[in-house]
Amino acid sequence: NLVHNGDNIATPGVGTWNVTLDLGGEDNFSATVSQYPNELYMTGSGVGLDEENWNWFEPLQLIPVHSHPELFWKIVWMKGSGEFKFAPQADWGDDFGVTGTANADGVYAKGGDNVTVPATAGYYMVVVDMKNNTVQVTEPKVYGIGSAFGSVWAAEDANYLFTIDNANEVIEFVGVPDDGDLRAHVAATTLACDWWQAEVNIDPATGDIAFRGTGGDPASFPLTTGQTISLNFKAGTGSAAK
Repeated sequence: NLVHNGDNIATPGVGTWNVTLDLGGEDNFSATVSQYPNELYMTGSGVGLDEENWNWFEPLQLIPVHSHPELFWKIVWMKGSGEFKFAPQADWGDDFGVTGTANADGVYAKGGDNVTVPATAGYYMVVVDMKNNTVQVTEPKVYGIGSAFGSVWAAEDANYLFTIDNANEVIEFVGVPDDGDLRAHVAATTLACDWWQAEVNIDPATGDIAFRGTGGDPASFPLTTGQTISLNFKAGTGSAAK
């Protein structure tokens, strides 16, 4: 806790650190020191809406990974041409991109160059690892898990991999196997976490795509056998229907 005329706040090492102050309680102030940004955004000429052109028109905020402050991800629509970069706020400052070329998994070293989008327009998965200083751009993978998917709780089960339908701007699963609540997660080679730490769902109250992020379990979204789950990450909406 913070105290009047107390000791200096120590950082764990050399580098850039974020200091978060909690002033919410009388005589119970606290400070948290983190090496990683609390938020991460992207902008450029090759991502998001047509109006998005290096101008932060639409805040393209990446999703933080639960219990992994070094990791952020986002499934984003890329336009087939153009570039993008990242920043820890929806504005310029401490922005970054990549350096060099990507490996076979689409993994770049973090650097100062713009990231060139793939030549085919559509959805792509972006993962930023601030600890290992990598940026990955790859095919998105969304998996169903749990009671509506054979009651299988093993991550990345190929039987429950969603299909990318770029023509209709959705990622979908056709023919839910069982009645149950929707549970789903994303995956990528640099997204080193448990499935629930990168969970995606549908908000039953709004129909918006819901992300666990750093929060708790999502609200239950009931499914019935045979439904098709559609996730439009461009619009931020989801649905399930026969």
